[in-house]
This record gives sequence, structure tokens and C-alpha cells, in this order.
Amino acid sequence: CGFLETVIMMFHNNNVSGRMKSFGNAIRDMPKIKTLALYFNNNQVESIDELGIGMVGCPDLMTIDFRFNNNRITGTLEELGKGVGRSSRIAAVILHVNDNQIETDLSGFSIGLRPLRGSFRPFRILNLHFNNNRISGELLELGATIGVFGQLEMGELGTLQLFFDGTQVQGELQAIGDGLSLCKDLLILYLSFSRTAIGGQLRELARGIAANTRLE
Repeated sequence: CGFLETVIMMFHNNNVSGRMKSFGNAIRDMPKIKTLALYFNNNQVESIDELGIGMVGCPDLMTIDFRFNNNRITGTLEELGKGVGRSSRIAAVILHVNDNQIETDLSGFSIGLRPLRGSFRPFRILNLHFNNNRISGELLELGATIGVFGQLEMGELGTLQLFFDGTQVQGELQAIGDGLSLCKDLLILYLSFSRTAIGGQLRELARGIAANTRLE
């Protein structure tokens, strides 16, 4: 299917298992694809990194919408992040992996999201939903990545959603605030960190939000 531009697949409430390797290989063989939406809620999928490996071969990919809620996903998601980072035209990333077993601090995933040096892609939307996982550590690299997206020369980040309810994220939200302060053109911002181990003051986060004078 070398000429497909839009792929939307929904496999809710089944017994799909494994590591998505076959899907990753299929994605690699669809070089014209622009929109990729995969919904595998309520299954037994164990890994989605292979999807990122497949994305590297899709130079026209602009939107990914992955929803793998209530599966058995583990690992770091680092390869998935790299797949996004190496997609030179991607403008929207929507990733819902609520109610899984992800144990990482997301540093590798966050670093992988960043565009390759010299890339000027128009990154518009970043929606990450990681509720009810075992994610730990601080959000330093994710905050830095948000700052990178906010400074891209072709179209700044306009929508940011971060959901980390019921995780083991700790530290302070200063890293997110530092990243937000570099964006300045956000229109929509949604942060949810209920039932985490985050502490400290919200001063730096407030400064980051205040820097975005176009917020709606």
C-alpha cells in the first residue's frame, strides 16, 4: 500500500498482544503516509517502540494519534520518541497510554522527540496522557523538549497537554515552567499532575505560563 496517505485503525476490547513489530514494518512500507491513527484500547499490547522504528521511513508523516490505554506496555518509549524526532514534517503528536506499566522517567522519550539538528518543522500540537503508570523521576528533559518546540522557526507550539495523574513523578514543576517560558505562543495549555509526588512552589511554572500572552 505504498500510496496510502491516511491510516486509521481501531481494535478496542480484543486480545491483541505482542510488540507491534508487524505494524512497525507495515508503516515503514507506506512512505506517503501523512496521518497515522492507531487505537488499541483494552488489549494486551506489550510495547509500542516498534512503531517509532517504522516511522523513520515516512518522510511525509504529519500527524500521529496513538491510543493504547489499558494494555501491558512497559519500557522507556525511547524508540517511539526517536521516530517522532526523525520525522521532519510532523506537526501533531497525540499519545494516550493511560493505565499501563510504563516504568521509565521518560528522559529518553523526551530527548528523542526533539527534531534533528537543522530541522525546521512546524510543530503545533503535543498531547501526552500517561495517567496511572509507574513513571518516576523528574521532568527535566521533557521541560527542555517543550522549550525546543517553542523556538522552532516554522510555527511554534500552539497546544500542549500533559497528564501524569497517578504516577510517581517527583521534584518540582520548574522544568516545565522553564520550557514554557521559551514558547511564548501557546494558545491552549492543560496540565494535570494529581496524585503525584511533586512538591515545591509553583513560582517558575507561573512565570512560564505568564510568558505565553496568547493563551486562550
